[in-house]
Amino acid sequence: MTLVLEEFLEFVQYSKNVWLPARDLVRRAVENRFEVRRTLPLSFCFRHFRLCLNLKYFRKIDPSGEIIALSQAVPWKEHLFQLEKDMNVSPSIKYTIFEADNAYRVQCMPVALGSFVCRMFLPAAWGGLRADALVEACGIEGAIFVHSVRFIGGHKTKDGAVAMARKALEIGKAEWYAEWRCVCSFLEFLCGYWIFFRKQFKLIALQLVMWSFGETVNFYYEFW
Repeated sequence: MTLVLEEFLEFVQYSKNVWLPARDLVRRAVENRFEVRRTLPLSFCFRHFRLCLNLKYFRKIDPSGEIIALSQAVPWKEHLFQLEKDMNVSPSIKYTIFEADNAYRVQCMPVALGSFVCRMFLPAAWGGLRADALVEACGIEGAIFVHSVRFIGGHKTKDGAVAMARKALEIGKAEWYAEWRCVCSFLEFLCGYWIFFRKQFKLIALQLVMWSFGETVNFYYEFW
C-alpha cells in the first residue's frame, strides 16, 4: 500500500505541477500563433521608450498559423492534439518551436500521437546535416542540426528557429503542390484516353449494330 500511495502522490504532483500548466502554455501558444512578442533589452526600452511605443511590438511567426512557439519546453503533443479539436484549429499546425539545451528546437507535428510519420517533415536536403553543411544547405546562419529522419532540427536562436520553420513550411508546401500537379496531370491524361476510347467503343458498337442489322435484312431477303 505504501508503494501504491507513493506512486499515486507522484502522479498527482506531476499532474498539478507539470501536466496541467503545460496545457495552459500550449493553449496560449496556439492562441498567439500568428504573432509573438518581440524581445528587446530592458535598457533599450528605457532609453527609447517613445520609439518602442511606435515600433511594431509584435512580430508574426508565420501568417499561415501553422507554426507555434512555446515559452518553455513542456509535454505538448497530447495537449496540442486535443486543443486542435477543441479550438477547431485550421489549417493544422505543422511545426513547434521550444527552447532546449541553451538552443531552440524545431519539431514536426506527427499525424497521430505516438506516430513516427509527421504532417510535414523538414526538407529532405537538410536531413542528417550539421553546422556549416546545414547552413550551406538551408541558407540560415546559426543552424545547428537536422535529424536524419527530419522530424526535428535545432538553431542557436529563437529567430533562427522560426526562420527554419518558415522556410521548411514554404518548401514543404511547394513540394506538396508539385505532387498534386503531377497527380492532376496524370488524371487529366487518363480522362483524355478514356474519352478517346469511349468514342471508339461507341463507333465499334454502332458498326456491329449496323452489321447485325444488315445480316438480318439479307437473311430475310434470301428466305422470302
